[in-house]
Amino acid sequence: WEGDQLIGGLYGVQMGSVFCGESMFHNVSDASKVALLALSVYANAIGMKVIDCQIPSDHLKRMGAKKLHRNAFLDYLPKSLNPIKANMRWDFQPIFSTNSITPLKLWNEFKQFV
Repeated sequence: WEGDQLIGGLYGVQMGSVFCGESMFHNVSDASKVALLALSVYANAIGMKVIDCQIPSDHLKRMGAKKLHRNAFLDYLPKSLNPIKANMRWDFQPIFSTNSITPLKLWNEFKQFV
Protein backbone atom coordinates (compact mmCIF):
# COMPACT_ATOMS: atom_id res chain seq x y z
CA TRP A 1 0.00 0.00 0.00
CA GLU A 2 1.06 3.55 -0.65
CA GLY A 3 -1.39 5.68 1.29
CA ASP A 4 -4.81 4.40 0.24
CA GLN A 5 -3.63 2.93 -3.07
CA LEU A 6 -2.74 -0.74 -3.50
CA ILE A 7 0.50 -0.66 -5.48
CA GLY A 8 1.44 -4.32 -5.48
CA GLY A 9 1.05 -7.64 -3.82
CA LEU A 10 0.68 -11.34 -4.19
CA TYR A 11 -1.93 -13.92 -3.48
CA GLY A 12 -2.05 -17.63 -2.90
CA VAL A 13 -3.26 -20.33 -0.56
CA GLN A 14 -1.92 -21.24 2.87
CA MET A 15 -2.13 -24.87 3.96
CA GLY A 16 -0.66 -25.42 7.41
CA SER A 17 2.97 -24.31 7.27
CA VAL A 18 3.06 -23.95 3.46
CA PHE A 19 2.05 -20.91 1.41
CA CYS A 20 1.51 -21.65 -2.28
CA GLY A 21 1.91 -18.43 -4.23
CA GLU A 22 -0.39 -18.09 -7.21
CA SER A 23 0.41 -14.69 -8.66
CA MET A 24 2.20 -11.42 -8.01
CA PHE A 25 1.23 -7.99 -9.31
CA HIS A 26 2.50 -4.43 -9.20
CA ASN A 27 1.47 -0.93 -10.25
CA VAL A 28 4.75 0.56 -9.00
CA SER A 29 8.19 -0.86 -9.77
CA ASP A 30 9.36 -3.48 -7.22
CA ALA A 31 6.07 -3.42 -5.27
CA SER A 32 5.49 -7.16 -5.78
CA LYS A 33 9.02 -7.82 -4.52
CA VAL A 34 8.22 -5.81 -1.40
CA ALA A 35 5.13 -7.99 -0.93
CA LEU A 36 7.16 -11.19 -1.26
CA LEU A 37 9.76 -9.91 1.19
CA ALA A 38 7.01 -8.89 3.64
CA LEU A 39 5.43 -12.33 3.26
CA SER A 40 8.74 -14.03 4.04
CA VAL A 41 9.19 -11.95 7.21
CA TYR A 42 5.60 -12.69 8.24
CA ALA A 43 5.95 -16.40 7.40
CA ASN A 44 9.03 -16.66 9.55
CA ALA A 45 7.30 -14.87 12.44
CA ILE A 46 4.35 -17.31 12.47
CA GLY A 47 6.38 -20.47 11.90
CA MET A 48 5.58 -21.05 8.26
CA LYS A 49 8.23 -23.29 6.68
CA VAL A 50 7.72 -23.12 2.90
CA ILE A 51 6.68 -20.48 0.39
CA ASP A 52 6.03 -22.27 -2.90
CA CYS A 53 6.89 -19.84 -5.70
CA GLN A 54 6.12 -22.46 -8.37
CA ILE A 55 8.71 -21.43 -10.97
CA PRO A 56 12.39 -21.08 -10.06
CA SER A 57 14.17 -17.98 -11.30
CA ASP A 58 17.54 -16.31 -10.82
CA HIS A 59 15.74 -13.40 -9.16
CA LEU A 60 14.08 -15.63 -6.54
CA LYS A 61 17.40 -17.41 -5.98
CA ARG A 62 19.06 -14.04 -5.27
CA MET A 63 16.31 -13.39 -2.71
CA GLY A 64 17.19 -16.63 -0.93
CA ALA A 65 14.86 -19.14 -2.59
CA LYS A 66 15.98 -22.73 -2.82
CA LYS A 67 14.71 -25.28 -5.30
CA LEU A 68 12.81 -28.11 -3.67
CA HIS A 69 12.44 -31.15 -5.88
CA ARG A 70 8.90 -32.32 -6.55
CA ASN A 71 9.20 -35.59 -4.60
CA ALA A 72 10.58 -33.78 -1.54
CA PHE A 73 7.72 -31.26 -1.75
CA LEU A 74 5.12 -34.03 -2.08
CA ASP A 75 6.66 -35.85 0.90
CA TYR A 76 6.64 -32.66 3.00
CA LEU A 77 3.13 -31.45 2.10
CA PRO A 78 1.06 -33.96 4.14
CA LYS A 79 3.26 -33.30 7.21
CA SER A 80 2.69 -29.55 6.90
CA LEU A 81 -1.10 -29.52 7.00
CA ASN A 82 -1.49 -29.05 10.76
CA PRO A 83 -2.44 -25.48 11.65
CA ILE A 84 0.55 -23.47 12.82
CA LYS A 85 -1.42 -21.00 14.96
CA ALA A 86 -4.95 -21.24 16.29
CA ASN A 87 -7.27 -18.43 15.24
CA MET A 88 -4.54 -16.94 13.09
CA ARG A 89 -5.35 -13.75 11.24
CA TRP A 90 -3.23 -12.47 8.41
CA ASP A 91 -2.24 -9.24 10.10
CA PHE A 92 1.16 -7.84 9.14
CA GLN A 93 0.90 -4.66 11.23
CA PRO A 94 1.95 -6.05 14.64
CA ILE A 95 5.03 -7.71 13.15
CA PHE A 96 6.27 -4.61 11.39
CA SER A 97 5.26 -2.04 14.01
CA THR A 98 7.00 -4.05 16.74
CA ASN A 99 10.22 -3.87 14.74
CA SER A 100 9.71 -0.18 13.78
CA ILE A 101 10.02 -1.07 10.12
CA THR A 102 7.66 -1.08 7.19
CA PRO A 103 7.81 -3.48 4.24
CA LEU A 104 9.00 -0.58 2.03
CA LYS A 105 11.86 0.31 4.42
CA LEU A 106 12.76 -3.36 4.54
CA TRP A 107 12.87 -3.51 0.73
CA ASN A 108 15.05 -0.39 0.54
CA GLU A 109 17.56 -2.07 2.84
CA PHE A 110 17.31 -5.43 1.05
CA LYS A 111 17.34 -4.42 -2.63
CA GLN A 112 21.01 -3.54 -2.64
CA PHE A 113 21.72 -7.28 -2.35
CA VAL A 114 19.45 -8.42 -5.21
